[in-house]
Amino acid sequence: MENITNYMLRFKEAVRHVWNAYLVESYSPMSPKLQESFEKIERELFRALVLLPWGIPDVADIYRRVPMPIMLQAKTGLTEIPVQFGSLDVNRNIKWGLPCTVLVDDLQLYQFIEFFDWNPYGCIDLNYVKVMSGDGRFALVEQLYCDFTINLKLGSEPE
Repeated sequence: MENITNYMLRFKEAVRHVWNAYLVESYSPMSPKLQESFEKIERELFRALVLLPWGIPDVADIYRRVPMPIMLQAKTGLTEIPVQFGSLDVNRNIKWGLPCTVLVDDLQLYQFIEFFDWNPYGCIDLNYVKVMSGDGRFALVEQLYCDFTINLKLGSEPE
């Protein structure tokens, strides 16, 4: 497993900046057309800044739909971290539970889905990481508690 935290944080900042500097003040940030366009921009930033250097650019095609081959790892020195687990309701929306703590060893089984913000139509900070837990549940982890790793067997050394 190779640490790709710097790649992921550059991606997060690029997404945050594009949305906050150019799109949030557009004619309608809630417009489905604008949201679809932004998702394409976000996916291509993910491809260019995170996946392409590791030789797996095609993984971007499934971004936000399924867990990525990117795992979380707790920052050094932590023993537990707060996590919010989510479950799908009848309308397929995720209902988030109250934060609880999990052991940092469990975090290594969490797969990255996307950076998350509670209000995606206003200015965003993307302080959370939406993941799939080792037992198949959606979860939110504050980004400040984690680093990101990728399995080099999936790709190659960065270019």
